[in-house]
Amino acid sequence: MRLKGIFLTLTNKCNLCCKYCYQNSSPEVDTTEELKLKDWKRLLIELKEFKIKKINLTGGEPLLYEDLWNLLKNIDKKIKIRIFTNGLLLDDKKIKKAEPNSFF
Repeated sequence: MRLKGIFLTLTNKCNLCCKYCYQNSSPEVDTTEELKLKDWKRLLIELKEFKIKKINLTGGEPLLYEDLWNLLKNIDKKIKIRIFTNGLLLDDKKIKKAEPNSFF
């Protein structure tokens, strides 16, 4: 089986609390049951067999996932990565970090 792309929800935490949110995300959401970096790494290893071309990272607000930048380092450079963000947490530092890969 070959997948062209997948969506991975990194966290349900969000800096906003929109009434229309399909994910029921908010700043107060409990994140204790969410996958940790080691779990995401294991999943990425398992996904290699599917030869996916694109990974879309979502949330909540994926920029609130504490190990986002470490996770990005573990994704094969041949895979196109998109981060679905509301953009409110972007700053010059994060933009420069992402620029070579153009995640947004």
